[in-house]
Amino acid sequence: MRVKQLSALDQVKEICDELSSGLSPHPDVTEEEWSEWLEGFQGVYREPCPKCGGGVMLEKTGRFGDFKGCSEYPRCKHTSPPDDF
Repeated sequence: MRVKQLSALDQVKEICDELSSGLSPHPDVTEEEWSEWLEGFQGVYREPCPKCGGGVMLEKTGRFGDFKGCSEYPRCKHTSPPDDF
């Protein structure tokens, strides 16, 4: 029997699906602790990339300071000045 190895992206998607369903990722985390942790992420907005539309803008630091860049880099090289992170 051959077992398919998940790519890193597939693993992240699987974890995100578990998180969005409200399941605790670790058996030692109580339901109350998990609920409090999830509440901190309610309303979190990720700005879509205005150039490619497939990525989201991430906060980054480069040799010239802080900026926002597309998560699809190097396929999309869109950057913009930082907001008040």
